[in-house]
Amino acid sequence: MSRSMEELKELAFDLLAGRIITSDYVAENDPNMMQMVFMGLSLMTEAQVQELRDAGVSLLYEHIDKSLPRSINGMPCFLSFNTMTRDEHVKLYELAQKLKEALDNVGTDDDG
Repeated sequence: MSRSMEELKELAFDLLAGRIITSDYVAENDPNMMQMVFMGLSLMTEAQVQELRDAGVSLLYEHIDKSLPRSINGMPCFLSFNTMTRDEHVKLYELAQKLKEALDNVGTDDDG
């Protein structure tokens, strides 16, 4: 199921506001923590992981408010996660970049 543009915009706002954690963030900071952050991955069989790959999943994410009360090495832990296809992943980051640029320009004088 693909997400609507409105859903992607909402997720882009959440990403910029720090309300979601993504597998990209985990990979940048400590790739060895992926299964500790998204604990559901450690419970999946290799066949289930392959199904995600075959479905074109390229991003895992979850909202911070769904994290467990404890963290490991400063990273939140989740029992659940959402997935995103490569196309949605690219659109999400494009929208987030546009939103960031718009926010950066709020209150600036465009007349020079």
